[in-house]
Amino acid sequence: LNAPFIWFTRLETFSGRVKGFELCRDTILAPSLYTLHISGACAALIGLLEHLDASRVRKLMLDVRTRGGADGPTALVQARTHFSHLVNLTLHIQRAHRQESHDHDVEGPDDVSSALVDLVDVVRPLFPSRQMQRLHITVLQNTTLSNDGFLAMMQSWPDLEYLCIFITHVRQLTTTPAFLHLAQHCRKLTRVCLSMTVTAPPPAVSTPPTPESVVS
Repeated sequence: LNAPFIWFTRLETFSGRVKGFELCRDTILAPSLYTLHISGACAALIGLLEHLDASRVRKLMLDVRTRGGADGPTALVQARTHFSHLVNLTLHIQRAHRQESHDHDVEGPDDVSSALVDLVDVVRPLFPSRQMQRLHITVLQNTTLSNDGFLAMMQSWPDLEYLCIFITHVRQLTTTPAFLHLAQHCRKLTRVCLSMTVTAPPPAVSTPPTPESVVS
């Protein structure tokens, strides 16, 4: 094998703020890693996850700072899809504060775009982890979560015992079908917390008529 390796044969828990892993070229082997808790900018976390070989992780906590776009969070979990033993996922997505733009944690200038994070696309790579028991998701930026997407999540994780989703601005979801999906597909739930501010999409902007188009 040509690629260098970094071995952590007995490491069971890792918690830290990640910087600079965008440039990582080494494969990190942690066969005993059970709990992983990392925070930082999307690019740095993706760099770490892409080079981490830790298939026994059961508890994953990601604290993500974004620039407001949708691509970063979606690529985050897709960077590592081998968490086949995962039972506990905590995901916190938040736009970086403007003053953080001078820090190495933020990959470029602040982006004020209103791009939507599709929550289902973010967690879809973890759908095969059907033994998931605890799911805690916080998204502090514009998010889309359709009823069909919520249904897909609940169908994928029938063993959920704890579910907490907090979203500041979500579109498309309607409450009644969401509770029906929970009751039908997640029979083991003992605790549920759904706190979502549902917002309507902005109205289409009509183009004012030009003087040439006005008929006198």
